[in-house]
Amino acid sequence: MLGDAYLTRLRAVYGNRVPGDADFVTYWPEKAWQAVKAGTTRRAGFVTTQAIRTGGSREVLEQILKEGGSLFMAWQNEPWLQDGAAVRVSLLAFDGGGEPTRTVDGQSVESINASLSPAEDVRTAAALAENEGVAFQGPVKVGAFDIPGELARTWLKSPNPDGVSNADVLKPWVNGMDITRRPSDTWIIDFDLKTEEQASQYLLPFAYVEEKVKPERLANRDKQRSTFWWRLGRSGSDLKKASEVDCTQEGGQGVKSYLGLMILGR
Repeated sequence: MLGDAYLTRLRAVYGNRVPGDADFVTYWPEKAWQAVKAGTTRRAGFVTTQAIRTGGSREVLEQILKEGGSLFMAWQNEPWLQDGAAVRVSLLAFDGGGEPTRTVDGQSVESINASLSPAEDVRTAAALAENEGVAFQGPVKVGAFDIPGELARTWLKSPNPDGVSNADVLKPWVNGMDITRRPSDTWIIDFDLKTEEQASQYLLPFAYVEEKVKPERLANRDKQRSTFWWRLGRSGSDLKKASEVDCTQEGGQGVKSYLGLMILGR
């Protein structure tokens, strides 16, 4: 809302002290922390959005703790009524480490982490070697890649000049609602990591993505997503590769399927 010029000036002042994905409200705690370090103030307190406890916003509080500061008071999730608006907020206060008492939601605690919780900070937990190669980020669309089943089945019957089958890039799309309720009969166009030239061999799916997805993706500020506009925003290729299994059908014909994916291949 404030525009790119404002954002550019803000980043020039704060540099990498505030992550790019941090909530706007985090700039005030960061500014206050610099004042505490400089000795121009002893402590600071804020009413903020709950975003302060998560993602890039939380990193601002983590940095305060790493540099010797201390959160000595926090209210994690409180109602806030102002001019008719009813929202939920977080309240927090920090200093340079001198305050002897700590409270969360009015209860005395030994310490407060950057999530405004007295519990052990799970982000400091070490990764288990046993989990390596078994947990992945799944596919993410970032565009209108989903199509109705009726259209998908029509495309499956349509040949391509290069002899490739549209079944290579059309997959039934299943989420929790499809499992717990009635199937939505939704399919998705998934070119995986194919080049633009390879994807264009699938005439009807490619033309659809070119019309419905390309304009929006070219405007995407994520360079990877604008450059490879015909691909899903996140292909989930690592997950697909790890969960791909060979199944032998009757007659010895080998087929491949993906297990446990949001995008299920046939």
